[in-house]
Amino acid sequence: MSLKTIKENSREIHKAEKDAPRTVELLTESEKLMPELRTLAYCTNKALEHGYKENFKATKDGLQSLETSRSYQPDQIHVMNFYRFEGITDPADMSVLYVIQTDDGAKGTLVDAYGTYADEDVAKVMRQVEDIAKRNTTSDNKQYKSSNS
Repeated sequence: MSLKTIKENSREIHKAEKDAPRTVELLTESEKLMPELRTLAYCTNKALEHGYKENFKATKDGLQSLETSRSYQPDQIHVMNFYRFEGITDPADMSVLYVIQTDDGAKGTLVDAYGTYADEDVAKVMRQVEDIAKRNTTSDNKQYKSSNS
């Protein structure tokens, strides 16, 4: 992956962090303060608890559910939130967890390396997805719950 692609991916993620329409938050405010709970495994389990049970993989044209083999184009994909992680022993060991919902209601996750080892297919798909949200505040979470009740 080229340095240009890495910079583009980083810009897309930072842009998404600023523009936070509707999202789902997996962690409570107290969990966010506990670094040992901010792991990929912990957040993946929280996603499962919230009904995000499908695993997605990136293809040349979009995402595919590993459970149903159904394919989704970028305009059918909504990233409800995403979380970045650094390795405990190696800060270069970075990954990102995308919490995804599709137009037909499929809910699941996609995990990718972040930075140098990022999958180019994932980067391509995420650049084309228009609905990427990053929730940062408790008030956003309350708004999400009330609008989806």
